[in-house]
Parts: sequence; C-alpha cells; structure tokens
Amino acid sequence: METQFGHERFWTTFVEDHKDGFAGFRLHRERFGKTTVAAEVLVWDATGGFAVQTFNGDVPVEIIEALIAEARQQVRVQ
Repeated sequence: METQFGHERFWTTFVEDHKDGFAGFRLHRERFGKTTVAAEVLVWDATGGFAVQTFNGDVPVEIIEALIAEARQQVRVQ
C-alpha cells in the first residue's frame, strides 16, 4: 500500500521473523518531512491470529483498515 491522507503519506513494507514466529506488514508515515513507523499488523505462528499495534500517534481508521486488508490478503495463516 502507498497512499496520501491529508498531509501525511503512508506506505507498507513486509516483515517476517522466522525465529520469533511472525509475518506481517509495517506501516510507515511521512509527516512534515519526518518518517516514522505508525503501525504493524502481524500474524503470530503461536496463535495463528492477527495483532495490530500503533506507534507514534493516532492513525486514521481508513488507513488501519487498508493495512489489515493488505495483511489478510498477503499473509498466509497456518
């Protein structure tokens, strides 16, 4: 995903860690020339479920919904 929302630009990168047992997507935000990680949606091997965590302030619901949809489409749940 890559999208503009107001004055903020959001994009995702795939993350995976076989040792810790998760895969998912990290949401990045560029605001006023500064880039931060805004959220993650991860699927944990131990539970087989999705978990969402936000960082560094609020994230619009529309962006979180798109992030979750991307993770559901791309990450295989075992």
